[in-house]
Amino acid sequence: MKLKISKSNFRDLFWWLPVFGILFFYRKTYSFDNLIITNFALAFIDLVCLICVGYLLRQVLIPKFLYKKNLLLFIALFFVVFIVFANVIQLLEYGWYYISNSLSPSSKEVFKEFTFQIFNSYLVVFSAGIGISALKLLTDQWLSQSRYAQLEKEKAQTELSFLKAQINPHFLFNSINSIFAHIDKSNVIAREIVLKFSDMLRYQLYDCNSDKISFEKEIAYLINYVELQRLRKDEKLELKFETIGEMFGFEIAPLVLIPFLENAFKYASNHDDKQNLLKIILTKETDYFSFYCSNTKDNIVSGSLVDEGGIGIANVKRRLELIYPGKHELMINNNKDSFEVKLKIQII
Repeated sequence: MKLKISKSNFRDLFWWLPVFGILFFYRKTYSFDNLIITNFALAFIDLVCLICVGYLLRQVLIPKFLYKKNLLLFIALFFVVFIVFANVIQLLEYGWYYISNSLSPSSKEVFKEFTFQIFNSYLVVFSAGIGISALKLLTDQWLSQSRYAQLEKEKAQTELSFLKAQINPHFLFNSINSIFAHIDKSNVIAREIVLKFSDMLRYQLYDCNSDKISFEKEIAYLINYVELQRLRKDEKLELKFETIGEMFGFEIAPLVLIPFLENAFKYASNHDDKQNLLKIILTKETDYFSFYCSNTKDNIVSGSLVDEGGIGIANVKRRLELIYPGKHELMINNNKDSFEVKLKIQII
């Protein structure tokens, strides 16, 4: 197993090393034997406990309670963590003095006094908890503003590119209506294709201007796309489209799923001697929406054409990071004979 060191590991190390230095000199002030090894051991005990406090605050208490506006519960749990780890520090430090046999009877009485422990452990844990919480809030605020600014910038660039490429929608719809009127009524398939294309175009031009859209409209767009592809594709491709749960009553960012479908249809296999399968499953859970898409592919198709480096999927990955930071999970498996996408989005 390889140990993976990420940027966040280095960032945490950058913060905790000076904290250890401060704790070392702080312990020197309150040490009973004034030995370097004792100062080092006590500072290390403090550091480990404060790292645990930091993890609980940054990963559990702040995101799950404070950010969800459970302020009273957050404060209560903060004080529970504060009391618990202050007492843990006391016990571990007393254990060190007991093992090293460097605590005299009179020093033992001083160590047990509440006034001494206020400065020895309670002040340390409380100050660290306040500092860690403040740093977490300031960092998240800065990241949120950065993401918002980046999202606004990319949105403006996208809208500009769209406007440059856009032809007059009224002319386009009038042209589609004219084509539809000239198609013989007996040609049901052709008329159906034009109608579905018209609905899809209307959705892209008019409905997708919002950051979020009702999923009823999004799934209607997806179904139209799938049906058009079903008409275009060879009968050798077996298509399975399934929904689990109620596909309404929630919103989603528009057009975040379609790049995966486009990729699946584009690179679906066309074998003569074995199954060609494209499977799509949409699942609505209590707090999450899940999207699953898989397709068999030809061995001759280059992996670089269908992996996550493709421009369509790369763009949607970036959109997901900006719109659903910390609220989505995306897994892409590019195997020898198949390509699979699993996306889970928090909708509440």
